[in-house]
Amino acid sequence: MHPNWARLGATLLALLILYPALPSVWGLYGPDEPRYASIAREMARSGDWLTPVLDGKLWFEKPPLLYWLGACGYRLGLGPEAAPRVPIGLFSAGFLVWFGWYLRRWLTGRQAAMAAAVLATAAGWVAYSNVAVTDVPLAICFCVAMLLARSWIDDGRWRDAALAGLFFGLATLAKGLVPLALAAPLLWFARRRFKQWPLVGTATLLVAAPWYWTMWTRHRWAFFDEFILEHHFSRFASNALQHEQPFWFYIPVLLGLLVPWTPFVSLRDKYFVAWAGFGLVFFSAATNKLPGYLMPLLPAIAVLVALRIGEARWAPKLAAGMAILLAAAKLVGLPMLDGRLTARTLAATAPARDACANEVPRSLRYGLHYYMGRPVLDCWQAAGANPVPATKRKPGLRYRVRQNAGTLRGRLIVFTSPDGYLPSPKVRPETLWSASRDVVDWAGGEAVFVDAFFNAHPGPITFDPPGGEYYLTAVLDPEGDFGYAGFTHADWAGTAKIANLDTRGDTVYDVVLDGHPPVPVPLKPALAIRSELLSRFHREPVNVQVDVKPGTQSRYLVLHAHGESRSRSRLRETLRTGATLLFAECHHKFGHHAFADSDVNGPWARALVEEVLPRLPGSGPVHLIGEGLGGWGAVYLKQRYPDIFGDAYALRPDPLNFANFLGMDLTGGLQKLNSNVEFALALKETVLAASGGRWNSWESVFGPRTSEHVARQLFDRGDGSIDPAVREAWLRYNLAARPWPARTRVVTEAELAASLQLK
Repeated sequence: MHPNWARLGATLLALLILYPALPSVWGLYGPDEPRYASIAREMARSGDWLTPVLDGKLWFEKPPLLYWLGACGYRLGLGPEAAPRVPIGLFSAGFLVWFGWYLRRWLTGRQAAMAAAVLATAAGWVAYSNVAVTDVPLAICFCVAMLLARSWIDDGRWRDAALAGLFFGLATLAKGLVPLALAAPLLWFARRRFKQWPLVGTATLLVAAPWYWTMWTRHRWAFFDEFILEHHFSRFASNALQHEQPFWFYIPVLLGLLVPWTPFVSLRDKYFVAWAGFGLVFFSAATNKLPGYLMPLLPAIAVLVALRIGEARWAPKLAAGMAILLAAAKLVGLPMLDGRLTARTLAATAPARDACANEVPRSLRYGLHYYMGRPVLDCWQAAGANPVPATKRKPGLRYRVRQNAGTLRGRLIVFTSPDGYLPSPKVRPETLWSASRDVVDWAGGEAVFVDAFFNAHPGPITFDPPGGEYYLTAVLDPEGDFGYAGFTHADWAGTAKIANLDTRGDTVYDVVLDGHPPVPVPLKPALAIRSELLSRFHREPVNVQVDVKPGTQSRYLVLHAHGESRSRSRLRETLRTGATLLFAECHHKFGHHAFADSDVNGPWARALVEEVLPRLPGSGPVHLIGEGLGGWGAVYLKQRYPDIFGDAYALRPDPLNFANFLGMDLTGGLQKLNSNVEFALALKETVLAASGGRWNSWESVFGPRTSEHVARQLFDRGDGSIDPAVREAWLRYNLAARPWPARTRVVTEAELAASLQLK
């Protein structure tokens, strides 16, 4: 065989082994790969190849190119790892062949081949080409565009300009607007080709604009806010995504991605130096940093390495040795690490139904979702479920709950007490045990078990109870607000009575949900004002509801306390005055009512001032009365808008001074929650609702949010340790550290009555 053909065959075989071959030697890795694969699988299943959907929810974090590649793999019938990975591997291998061929325009044949070999055997390029994430598709499309742009700059051919624009468009479909920012050096290098710039831009728009326009017309601000604002500008400037790193972070990362070629980088070509150098500075300036962001720079650096060592005889031997080492790592090393690094083994051992994640690390959660085909809750969210990996359930008390109302979902809670049924007033809190779990698509007639061991308050019901009758009350809370509002008209309830409670054996007690609890239906509000600000933030319609108690004097906006509502506010019954009273609340999925602008709840204060106040009846200034968290909110609003609101009265406000927040100094270096009472309360709230209760209300008003858009907890519910980043976010709402506004008073009941001249 001719030596050139032998080398070509060996090269192609090496590319196949390093990239598309054997994609299933390990499971999908980390949180991103299974998340993207789930979206691609749903695209292939549903036939909607435009809107990304993850676990039934819209997902606008990334554009669709990666999902399209994976969906093609699923449509071809490839396996769970092959479907998302094989298209990426083939894409990378094919690109490397083209890369070595096209570089011969500026390099010798040996240098061009060496540049391709350097890139093909760089540790970072091989690693990212074997996982289905967005970085390699972006790097390939961007590199092709930049090389075509160089040809256009050199020769001025319109065809190269149009093709460069086409691949810039594909790059924006791979990872948004990032490639357009990385292409900034072209403004200098192509300054003499400015007459052809419209051709480049038009080609880019022809490729990218149809998808972006479709997303805008379908989803409007929900798409713009998440995709553009959050995952472009906020990702660049904010630490909300929790990937914050120092400026120098990418220096060691880049050295690692280039192994074994790190020592051989040169600075011999201005175009490739500007390409790599500008990108490195751009990414280093961003707040959030991840290693994969540097992938678009590696092709340029590979060229700079080849310009230095491309003619060296030992360089191909180093490339061959590295290829063998990487192939061995893929074929031998990854299968050995599979059980530790991916969720594939965990999913294989998990129960088919009622599995909960328990101590599964966050890095494996989406992998568990992917392999099980559904989201898997934390065990505290799904009490009675079996932890993953599957463990033998301990004998103990369980409740078997049935219902015949149809298909239901929500929080299922069972209360046990020797005093009576809830909401009987004779039930004493110290004799009340609760256990809960979440149910999804619970069919009528189907039995659901709630285990009193996993998620119970004040702890697992494993004691030896005294004899006598015990009462069970089962509640299905579809809105997740029981810890916040108690029984509502939307809840389902059922009761049962047992002669003696046995917790020693594997005992099951039956309860049937047979109707709604006897609570009044909320009064219809006088005003239901749709908030465009809040609807845009929450990506669903949000209304601010206002009840009006008309009077002939001044207007007072009443902000109710935690656990109350506009129609069940204590102040509604106790305030006796000739003033017009306005009782306001806002309904959305979190249910927390303080009118303060919040990372989690959204622009509540702005919505109140800009959208609600202009539509309230009456004239003259609006005064504020608040109790509890509403009292805190009254002070906040007066501080924020001193010229808009009149007098502000705070009755029994939640802590205004975070130097003494329930006896804790949050302004100092507190490391751990030091109140056993508050810790017990927080644990109780996690039983009653995954999102609800007083602590969760504070966290949703004061704190930052997670990437899943829920409140980050101030302290760990397991050991009480305080998250310093969350504490710093809380301190923005330390009202005592701000100037105290005029005409603002913290009052007692008697002082409030005197101030309002109650009759």
